[in-house]
Amino acid sequence: MLAQVSASTRIEAAKFAQLWNEIPIALDMAAQFQKKDDTDLWKRICTDEYMKCAVIECYESFKLVLNAFVAGENEKRALDSN
Repeated sequence: MLAQVSASTRIEAAKFAQLWNEIPIALDMAAQFQKKDDTDLWKRICTDEYMKCAVIECYESFKLVLNAFVAGENEKRALDSN
C-alpha cells in the first residue's frame, strides 16, 4: 500500500523541482555572460524569483561544502565574509 501524499507535499515537491530546473539555465546564462561586472547578470537572474532562489540556495550549499573541507581558521573566515 502506498502512503498518501498531501497536496501541500506535492506543492513543495513541485517547487523544489522548479528550483532544481533553474540551475542549468542560470549556469548557461553565466557562461554566456561577457561583461566583467556581474551586476547585470545578477539583475537578469533576479527577474525570475525561482532562478534567484535556486542560485542563492546553490551558493549557500556550496559554502557549506567548502567549510566542511577547509581546515584553517583564516580560510573559514574568508568564506564566511562573503
